[in-house]
Amino acid sequence: MFNMKISSSRLYNLHVHLISHVFSVDISLAIMYHRVNTVKHNQHTKMKRELESQLETPAAKRLYEVLALIDKPEDMANFLRDLLTLEEIEEASRRLLSAKLLKEGKSIRYIAKEIGVSTTTVVRINYWLHHGMGGYDLALEKLKS
Repeated sequence: MFNMKISSSRLYNLHVHLISHVFSVDISLAIMYHRVNTVKHNQHTKMKRELESQLETPAAKRLYEVLALIDKPEDMANFLRDLLTLEEIEEASRRLLSAKLLKEGKSIRYIAKEIGVSTTTVVRINYWLHHGMGGYDLALEKLKS
């Protein structure tokens, strides 16, 4: 057995190249992904706790209850149209579709081009898909059944 020391800069380069290869993106996107992932991962636990407390207000809880009670797609569409702008609805739709395509193994570049979103947006969706609260997985499972 031999002792192999890898410097932190070499490890960084290996990680960036691995990201580039796995996600079929160029090196600059891989560097951005690495930076976003590292910073977000380090802040994730703290951010998650802060976010949860912000989303546990009585008004937020009431919103969750209302969303859970609406059972017809056309009723939900009407409610969301009154609640959100068209742009917000379209953005949420693109994010859900991006998550679906990521779960199917499509590349970040393919998704960005196909849906018309930035690669940065797809990278963020991918982060939340793997490190989030499980909401994307739950929604995608519901769509299957």
